[in-house]
Amino acid sequence: MISLSCDKWLLTLTTILSVILLNLLLVRNPLYSRDSGPAEGEIRRLTDLNTQSPTEPSWPHTGAGLLFGAGISKVSPSKKNTQTPEKDLLLQRWSLSGSLFYPLDMGLGFGKFTREPDQGRAGLVHGWLQWTAWEEFGWPALAFRLGHSRLYGLSNTEIRTWTGNSQISWGYRRLTAWIGSSASFHQIFGQLSESEPETDLTIDKHETAQPQQAGYQQSFSLHALIGAHLQLIPDLLNIAVERQHSRNQQTITFKVSLIL
Repeated sequence: MISLSCDKWLLTLTTILSVILLNLLLVRNPLYSRDSGPAEGEIRRLTDLNTQSPTEPSWPHTGAGLLFGAGISKVSPSKKNTQTPEKDLLLQRWSLSGSLFYPLDMGLGFGKFTREPDQGRAGLVHGWLQWTAWEEFGWPALAFRLGHSRLYGLSNTEIRTWTGNSQISWGYRRLTAWIGSSASFHQIFGQLSESEPETDLTIDKHETAQPQQAGYQQSFSLHALIGAHLQLIPDLLNIAVERQHSRNQQTITFKVSLIL
């Protein structure tokens, strides 16, 4: 019993230290520390938009049925640019998640940017798999996720992102809190151009003209997240809030979930 208890504490401590280490790596991430032109900065912002989180605790969905979620995310730059200020974006989100078999869950999501009615054509779709590596009554739950998302509706550009996530949750009665970190690999297809902007995600026309970036590009980013989940009506209605941030951008998400 003593050995088993020590193993639990070792697992919990190792996970917490790993999350803290990833957060420190995020702060020191050289991909977001060097200066860049407007086009490169815009690509960074778009890849951050395509890094999605389910906004759920680490617990498995086994026996809970399907979980339908609806929410809204506010996307804003981590550091304000006084010369060419970037506007905050609002993302409406819908998701459906459930258990494949213990301890594996999966989910699908859809998002639409609707800050302005005439510029709300950009959106994204994403899916994820979750493996709950550790969960036991009275102890934190540890989960790993693998997700893929696609950002569409941009002028001549498509962004696809693969994201790996680790997250640990603590629950007390109806309240659950979590922290986590993720690493994302981004693929940018096509070109990011200033001409004929179709959405509010394209480069600002008032910026100095830069050469078009065409073809295929890759980038990597790190993100940290913290959130909380509350059971308003047990086995029926939940609410959750989460903050996800990188050196380039932060996203605040509010989500309401209905258990079907």
